[in-house]
Amino acid sequence: MRRNRKSINYYKSEAIILGCAGMADFAEKLEEKFSIPVVEGVSSSIILAEGLIRMKKNTSKLGGYSYPNPKKYSGIFKSFSFK
Repeated sequence: MRRNRKSINYYKSEAIILGCAGMADFAEKLEEKFSIPVVEGVSSSIILAEGLIRMKKNTSKLGGYSYPNPKKYSGIFKSFSFK
């Protein structure tokens, strides 16, 4: 913990970001000990997802998430092709 305090003072840190879900249990204790906000990824990602849902935001349909181009099938699967 002494080393953590030195790092916080040296870098003038204003928050701690925990990089592993396994550290989530330490967030509250670290926040009390160092008197700076501690953010852990699991809770943060859930809250972010809830916010996106409330704002009715969806995945972009451009680029990597665009719908695939229609594919022509042949043989016994020909009936599955787009007309």
